[in-house]
Amino acid sequence: MSGVGKSDDIYPKWATIVQSILHPQELAHEFFANKHESYKKDVKRTFRVLQARFALVRGPVRFWHHEDLSFIMKACIILHNMIIEDERVDDNKLVAIASSNDNYDSLGTDGPIEVSRGPTPFDQFMASNRAIRDSNTHYALCHDIIAHLWTLHGQDVIE
Repeated sequence: MSGVGKSDDIYPKWATIVQSILHPQELAHEFFANKHESYKKDVKRTFRVLQARFALVRGPVRFWHHEDLSFIMKACIILHNMIIEDERVDDNKLVAIASSNDNYDSLGTDGPIEVSRGPTPFDQFMASNRAIRDSNTHYALCHDIIAHLWTLHGQDVIE
């Protein structure tokens, strides 16, 4: 982060990557660094659980459609939570958590979900790639996140 302390230089300065601040000099930056590290640990722990349970999550996904990835990740998370609920132990007996009132067939849908498998136009791909790699956007987003967090929670830190 330009001018806000030395950040971890392992990752590129892309708009999609928010890095922590290794040596924060201001209270707002220290607060951001602590929050960032906390969330980073949670995300890593959660993703390791999903990778261990679902082989699909382990593979490379760079050229997949974002919507497909979103559906896959949500499905994995839902399945994981369902498995955890089903495996709960109560008085050393396996207990089915689902109640007899659950009627998933009546939830309804908007019809079948159409998934496009066609190639993304190359120009669109390149434009997205340039936008992601824009370091000015990276620095602006990092500054905005720090300012936003400090506006929301700065008084709690000071007190």
